[in-house]
Amino acid sequence: MVSKNLLENMSTTKDESDYLWYTTSYDHSSKMDAQPILHVGSRGHVVHAFVNNIYVGSAHGSAQNPGLVFENVISLKAEKNNISLLSATVGFP
Repeated sequence: MVSKNLLENMSTTKDESDYLWYTTSYDHSSKMDAQPILHVGSRGHVVHAFVNNIYVGSAHGSAQNPGLVFENVISLKAEKNNISLLSATVGFP
């Protein structure tokens, strides 16, 4: 499925999977002095982040706090960059 908006995991996968990939690309042409930061807020249980197919980190929620925030400094090429997020909502009945 392709969408320009973020999709909710359970309704998108029709409860066939606990995992959902989000992918996008970003054309980085700025000569910024500061390091770019990838910031992701999610209501899922886990998110794993990749930039140009390189793992850049993950964040986990909990039963008491089902939402999560992932924030990490990332490296971007001075051209098209691929950003992929693997969202997991593990343990739904």
